Amino acid sequence: MGSSSRFSEPTNPKPNSPKTVTALRFSELFNLKLSENSRLLAFFGPLSAARLNRESDFDAVKLDPSEMAPPSAGNRHGKYREASLNLPNRHSLMPVVRRCWNHPLVDASAFVNQVYIMLVKTDPVSMEKTAEFEEGLEVPEGSVEQWKENGLLELVTGDYVFCRDRATSNNPADDVLAIMITGEEHHDAEARQEFDSAVRALLAVGHDGSTALEAEPQARKVQKARCYTLGNSVERQRRALAPAAAGKSEPGQKEKNVYQTLAEKLLKASSKMCETVSKLLPKKVQTALAANREVVNHPVVGTVDNLMGASVQINISKPLREDAVDRGIQEIGNFGSAHFDAKDHASSYTHMISNSVLPAGCEPGYFHILQLGAFTKLISFRGTVFSGRRKHGGTSPLLPTAVSAEELKDAFRFNAIHFPTSMSLDGLSRNALGSHPSKPRKKVKAKGKGKRVGKGNGKGKSARTQEDTDSESEGEGEVSEDGEGDKEDDDQVPFYVTPEMVNKMNDLFVEHASRRATYIKDGGLLMSRDDLMNHIGRSIYQVTSYLWRQVADDLGVEVDQAKHFESITYNAEDGSGRVPLKPWPCAPPISSVSKERLAAQEEFDEYEKKVLRFIPAVARSLPRRANDPLPVPETRTTKKQDQNQYLRAMIKKAERRAQSEKQMMKTLEKKAVERRKPLPQEESAVAWGERTGSDGEKDSEGDYQCRFLDELTSVILSDEVHTLKGELASYQASRPQPTAVDAFSELSASGMDKQITYCEAALHSQKFDNRLYRRQLMLSATAPWRWVDCTIANEVKERLVEREGGNGGNGGNGGGEGEGGSGEGGNGDKRGEDDWLTDMIATMRAMLLKQESTVVLCPKEQPRLAAISSMPFTYSNKFKRSRFQKTGDRLRNAIIETIREALPAWLGLIVEKPRIGRDRRVRAWFIDAITRSLGEDILMTDYTWQAYSRFKASHVIFSDRLYRTKNIEQALMDPFLHSLSQHPILKRGTSAQKTYKRLCNLIPDSV
Repeated sequence: MGSSSRFSEPTNPKPNSPKTVTALRFSELFNLKLSENSRLLAFFGPLSAARLNRESDFDAVKLDPSEMAPPSAGNRHGKYREASLNLPNRHSLMPVVRRCWNHPLVDASAFVNQVYIMLVKTDPVSMEKTAEFEEGLEVPEGSVEQWKENGLLELVTGDYVFCRDRATSNNPADDVLAIMITGEEHHDAEARQEFDSAVRALLAVGHDGSTALEAEPQARKVQKARCYTLGNSVERQRRALAPAAAGKSEPGQKEKNVYQTLAEKLLKASSKMCETVSKLLPKKVQTALAANREVVNHPVVGTVDNLMGASVQINISKPLREDAVDRGIQEIGNFGSAHFDAKDHASSYTHMISNSVLPAGCEPGYFHILQLGAFTKLISFRGTVFSGRRKHGGTSPLLPTAVSAEELKDAFRFNAIHFPTSMSLDGLSRNALGSHPSKPRKKVKAKGKGKRVGKGNGKGKSARTQEDTDSESEGEGEVSEDGEGDKEDDDQVPFYVTPEMVNKMNDLFVEHASRRATYIKDGGLLMSRDDLMNHIGRSIYQVTSYLWRQVADDLGVEVDQAKHFESITYNAEDGSGRVPLKPWPCAPPISSVSKERLAAQEEFDEYEKKVLRFIPAVARSLPRRANDPLPVPETRTTKKQDQNQYLRAMIKKAERRAQSEKQMMKTLEKKAVERRKPLPQEESAVAWGERTGSDGEKDSEGDYQCRFLDELTSVILSDEVHTLKGELASYQASRPQPTAVDAFSELSASGMDKQITYCEAALHSQKFDNRLYRRQLMLSATAPWRWVDCTIANEVKERLVEREGGNGGNGGNGGGEGEGGSGEGGNGDKRGEDDWLTDMIATMRAMLLKQESTVVLCPKEQPRLAAISSMPFTYSNKFKRSRFQKTGDRLRNAIIETIREALPAWLGLIVEKPRIGRDRRVRAWFIDAITRSLGEDILMTDYTWQAYSRFKASHVIFSDRLYRTKNIEQALMDPFLHSLSQHPILKRGTSAQKTYKRLCNLIPDSV
């Protein structure tokens, strides 16, 4: 691998060019320059009516520059003091930041750099406003210098951020931890080396370009992104918690496979770092989280000293080039953009550890906690402790200009995230402990035996069958022990003591029967032996205590949990002898609740109640406290107090007008379709009596027209022309997009009507931009299938026709001397000479003629196939029972069909759900058909966008054959293509064609 800058933090990172956007974004907000009393009313973005002037409720104390240096060891134990920190242009809905010294919640013996206090208001009204603000935030663009100029706070190793609400307490001991930044200074050399070694082993690049972990078949992506779950995983539909399925052991497996080895090494190294970081948390946080674990007995990763989340996800992505405009991380999907982790436990913390492998001089990327206005650089061993319930996101590393191909191949952005799931920590999940005994066999009726109606009295339900009254005769089958309600998801199923539990055979070992991952079978990959054994022991006790609690109260059953756990021993991991399980004072009650359990629950509840008030996304839904200010009702008086209310009303009016215009257009379109009279015979879209999209069969029910073609009328096209004229005029005359503040400054300083007219023109210009984006989206999204099913399929057909000598299998005009005839079609395979398609055609042709069951498309044996993929692909021949002549239409169609089936599967275009894949494929055919007939200008219309966005394959194919095969026949589109060819828009002189030409002439060639 190339050299990497792992421990340095460049002082002058190269700025990134900000992206030009039309809508107001987070970075624009920070570039706004306001007078002292001005206010922002943003109508182009999600942050409307956000005040940028600072009306601080807190005393401002200037911070001496000398105090910005890290405190020395001598004054860490001195008197607590704090001062305000000046962050220019910081948004008013981001907390005011203060700097403090000698904070009582910070461990002074560890490495500490800066401690910040963020002042927030936790009443429901303020939290509601803050939550709405947070929802609209995105990862800011621009450089680090720009972020700082706009009031963002950069955090480095050893920094702490606490939140405080002065309305409830001004005591620093009551502060709530929001962010903690750790780094190499907090971990010894051995821990760093173990983690670095584990990451490098996992990211080792193979010959095909994939990492060592991703090359293993067990690796499973999360949400189709380049993210992988290694720790505990939650299956939410079943409320099941278990070790990640990818790391489970197969039946009879004795040794760990490669995937398990890589995962175990990383989990062991990262959990050790999490244990160190857990000790840096405030003592009250440690106590509360440990108390909750003692009550719930949720699984951990590593040991119980790891108080971070027990679910682990790793994110892998490649760095971007230095000139990249969009710094988003596309490879990890939603996890690379600004997002909330809504399923995280709100009062616990996520710990993200960075260890990217990058060339020297590479900017490593940054991580933002957005509403708090804080960010940090993701250098190696940088740990970020925060709540996933706060909106957060990151930027990609930027490669330097001069980087070798070898360095680029080995360069990766890597983060390991330990996060807490609410279902696990709240004790609301069903933990997969071990396997059930085998289920009793169901009754199997003997062959030929039926039910004989007995002579019971009554009719219907009163009449019983002979089978119900007679005892089971020998040889007729076995009677199942399952009753009417004995189903896995039935809450009336008894708890059975099965023969396996009775164990009359005195077996000393039970083979694990479950195919799912469980803690007894697979927990050793996640936890140390001591913690795994104690977790299993406590889980079994939870089961037995549940059964004991079903015993009648008057029996007064009691269990001494200390003696119970002391009686269970196991072999120590270091081979030092036998070790008993640890006592569990917080064990579930049987006859009475222990004081230790009550104290632990109270400890965590008090902590959780305080923490939740400081997280906007959570606090907005909490009940109002007695001392919270009441929401101010909106009256005439309060409206008058707002100096900008008039401006707000005008902007809202403009928005409502734009919305009403949009609705009016929809209504007009609907009425136009409803009122449209039948077209004259020469403008008919389909032949009389023929159902569009069917197999050409006559239908006695009348004339059915395809929905999409039926709506494509001259009335609709006229509306499109009228709308497009206004949008295009605004688009061509548009001046550079102003910031929101500039727009509103002009509103207040100049004529109101003039400025509002300009705003409406800007909206029209944006609508035309949307048309361009929609056209590009439709072309890009359908490009793969159009290439496979249209471009490649036609190319294959033409090559085969040329090979056979002109007119397919009949010889025709193709020269009379076989494949090398002198006719026009007898020049051999001249189109596909020396390319991958030539090899693929030859391979499929040979497979069909030899009736082979499978064929392997191997780039090593046929190097030209490497243009498609470096990995071999095995195709199963569905025509293996068919015999083909060496020429002819039948063989040609079979070759095209096999290539249309094999190529998308090899390229990974096939999706799991057949309906989705079918709709996407036919939608591509639809786009190809209308663009071939009408040109790409048709994609600029609202008509086409509505057809595209609501598209289903059944809209253009009515035949039942659509659902019978996985590989849809393109011939099913022939009726639609015929109807399209007969549509008035393609016939000279019709009003539809004239109107469409007017629309096409409006669109400039430059767009």
